[in-house]
Formats: sequence, C-alpha cells, structure tokens
Amino acid sequence: MSSSRLTGQSAGLALSLLILLFCFVTTVKPVVAYTNNDNFANAEIVVGNSGSVSVYNNYGTLESGEPNHAGHATGCSIWYQWQATANGNVTFDTAGSHMDTVLGVYTGSSVSTLTHVASDDDTGYDLHGTTTFSATLNTVYYIAVDAYDWSGCPGAMHLNWHLGGPTPTPTPAASNRITFSADRGASTGVYIMDGNGAGTTRLTDKSTYNFGAVWSQDGTKVAFNSYRDGQSEIYVMNADGSNQTRLTTSSIGSYQPAWSPDGTKIAFRGYDSQANSNIYVVNADGTGLTNVSNEPCGCSYTPAWSPDGTQIMFMIEDAYTSRIYVMDADGSNQTQLTSDIEYSASWSPDGAKIVFVSERDGAPEIYVMNADGSNQTNLTDTYNVLPYAPFNDAPAWSPDGTQIAFSTDRDGQVEVYVMDDDGTNLTRLTNSSGSDEPRWSADGLKLLFTTDRDGNQEIYSMNPDGTSQTNLTNHPGYDSQASWQPAP
Repeated sequence: MSSSRLTGQSAGLALSLLILLFCFVTTVKPVVAYTNNDNFANAEIVVGNSGSVSVYNNYGTLESGEPNHAGHATGCSIWYQWQATANGNVTFDTAGSHMDTVLGVYTGSSVSTLTHVASDDDTGYDLHGTTTFSATLNTVYYIAVDAYDWSGCPGAMHLNWHLGGPTPTPTPAASNRITFSADRGASTGVYIMDGNGAGTTRLTDKSTYNFGAVWSQDGTKVAFNSYRDGQSEIYVMNADGSNQTRLTTSSIGSYQPAWSPDGTKIAFRGYDSQANSNIYVVNADGTGLTNVSNEPCGCSYTPAWSPDGTQIMFMIEDAYTSRIYVMDADGSNQTQLTSDIEYSASWSPDGAKIVFVSERDGAPEIYVMNADGSNQTNLTDTYNVLPYAPFNDAPAWSPDGTQIAFSTDRDGQVEVYVMDDDGTNLTRLTNSSGSDEPRWSADGLKLLFTTDRDGNQEIYSMNPDGTSQTNLTNHPGYDSQASWQPAP
C-alpha cells in the first residue's frame, strides 16, 4: 500500500473524528457553575432610587434556614442587597424574567434570622412578582428572586426597582382578608389578598384547576374545589395555604362546599358512580361521610347551613323546575318551600328569612320568604313595570339583616343595587357595565363586586353607599368568586 494512500486514509479518519467531536460538543449541555449571588452572604449589591439588573440563574440553591419566598420553597433563589436612599414607597418587581417568579424582601444579618418585609407571587403581569412597601432611609433590604417551580431553572431573572410615590395604604387587620379565584396565565387558582388589595398571594398549586373557596366561620380555614386528582374534590387548607387536605373521594366529582357554623362539618354537592347528585355532609377531618339528602331523582345541589346549624337548605331540580327545600342537618324532615324555578337562595343572618331568585313571574326577580316558606314576597317586581324581561340575581344580606345587595340590568346594563329587606329604598351603587356578585364584609362597612369596566373582570370594593369604588385586583387575568374572611 502506498504511503500517499495511507496519508489520505489518516486524513479522512482525522476529519471524521473532528466531525464527531464537534457534534458531541455542540449537543452535550456544558456543566456550569452556580449563579454568583446564589447565597445570601453573596447578595449582589444594587444601588440608586431606580434600576434594573438581570442574571442567568444556573440552578441556584436553597440554603439551610432560608425562608419560603411568597409561600413557595422551590430552592433556586438568587439574592440582592439594596440600601434605601430616602424614606418612601419602593416597588420591586420581576418583569422581564423568562419564567414564573416569586419575590421576597427581608431585613436581617443572616439567612436564618431574616424579618419578612414583603413578598409576592403573581400580582405582576404574566406571572411576575411585584411588591410595594415603605422603605426607611439607610435601611438595608435583602431581595430574593426565585422560580415558582423547577421548570423555571435555569433561566433569565430580572429585578427592577423604583423608589418614590405615595406611602402604601396600611395593611388592614387579618379579618379583612379576601379569597378569590383567578386565571393569571396558569391554571385557575385560589388567591388571598388584604382588604385593600395588597399582599396578593396564590394559595394553591398552579399545576391544576382550583376554585370556589369558602371560609370557615372562625376565619382560620378555607374549603375549596380542586381537580388535582382528576376530578373535582373538596379540599381544606389553613388560611395561609398550608396543610391542604383532601376530604372527598368521588368517582365523578364533588362541588359547592359549605361550612357548618361551628366549623366541624362541611356540606357539599356530591355525585355517585351513576351521576346522581345529592347533598353530603362530612366532618372537617374527612371522616363521617353521609348522604343526607338521599333523594331519588339524584339532582340536589347548593347546600347552605342555617345560622344555628340545625338545618340545611338545598335545591332540587328537574326538567322544568328548580325548587328550594330545607331539611334537618341529619337529612330528616325534608320540606319543600317553593315550586317554580328558584335559585341563589341564602339565609338571613338571624335565620328567620330566606332571600332567593324566582322566575315565577316570567323573569328573574328577588323574593324573600319566612324560613318555613310562608309569606313569599316579590321585592323587585320589575317584570310588570319595564318593557322588557329584566335580570335580577345574586342577592346578598347585609350582616345586620336590614339590607339586600343584588345585581340587575333594570337600567340597561348589569349593575349593583341595594335595598331594604322589604324592597324599599332601592339605590343604584355602580355605573359601569357588568357589575355583579356583591358580597358584604363581616362588619358591613364594605361591599365587594366584580366588574369588567376595565376591559377584563376585576374585583372592586366600595362603601355601602357606592362611594370609594376601588380596583383591588388590577390584573390582566380573570378574577372572580371573591369572599370576605368572617369576623373572628
């Protein structure tokens, strides 16, 4: 064999090896070091009244003693240090980050002895955190930015800040907190916020659909629906989102949880394997499941406990009607109260009356009756007055039982009105399209409602006379099902 042929073969082999090496280098992910400001002690110092920094987070780590930022312990956090140059309102946000982020702000000298100042999960647009607090001159603040879950690591993280503007509204007492459902770029979840809209925090996981939160009467726990098990089941959690516990196991689904006044039981709408719907009662720890309505048509829904806990109101529907019933808490003494198309029923605070919507007159009207079904009275009576079939819905008693807030389109668009419990002193409170779902605060000093006046559905609060209407959620997502925390 000639030396020239050997040389050619060697050159070809060498070229092949180079090609293979190039392919390997360009397809195998390189090993990279952790981000420099991964640990609290190495927090990157940022300065000035405003600014922005970014870093590629290469799998940051969770330190021993590090707090859960905005209630989440993903563990790929990075740290920043900023010293206030003046007294005033400072805002930090993670807009521009390439993943779902959470944000925490602290003071302190070590990661295990930090004092929480502020935190946020999804208040910012597109799953980015944003939080505002009153900064004190020369105070050093530590800011942690973390991904909501490991799917965000590695990735680019941004931190933006701006000092200046009005002092934030003081955080209200814990009893003024509000739960709500929101679709904010991930699956619909249960959120909580203060009564002024501050401190918004997602309580449930983003990987599945969670909704329909209701407070226990003492304001310490929340029941809700979750699809995390493949179908809707009833879960319970503490008011801070901890200790989420499944109460029901259904082949089809469980819905509409309602706490007993003493907080020991939950009534709900449950389906059996034949798709029959009945009212069930379960202890708050998940034991003692009982079908209490057990009616043959299998079409019971919307349970509501009487204020003294001795009775449960519910609905039974068929192809033509939706009737209101009451029964004792153990399911005995079932009594039919109405016989037409009725819904949206609720007990008065003293349990003496029931307000509901009835279509017996040709259109939805607000009715009230005694708790035994007697003296059924049309409070709105708009069908016989207006030239079109009106819409009246979502009646809600004031805590003292003297007023009823509700939604109606009697003026051409859906608005929130209030009237005395006998239908007098009717007053329009809102003046924007799509105002609905009024809910009273426990002290009767505020009303929540939903509205799409800003182009998407938001949750607002207002005084009972309609003044001081304030956007609490102020987010591009869809916010609904707002509920005030009961007074302790």
